Amino acid sequence: MIIPSKEEALKQNVLVQGSRIVQILRTGATTLDDIRKQYPTRRNPVAPSMERLLDILTYLHIVGMVEADGHYVSLRGKS
Repeated sequence: MIIPSKEEALKQNVLVQGSRIVQILRTGATTLDDIRKQYPTRRNPVAPSMERLLDILTYLHIVGMVEADGHYVSLRGKS
């Protein structure tokens, strides 16, 4: 669900996790494994599962933020 409900933890929301992925992709194109390695922060020490990561990247692709080229994912307009 895109808009969080009262019961959902905000740090588990697609938009919040998607913003962290966009921060990672600002450095350039990277692979899914690299995203999972760079994802943990002090406030959120656990990276999302691979299934959840693919859901987030699918959402970001649908709204036109990211694009995939072979094994690499990058922000649209950056290579």
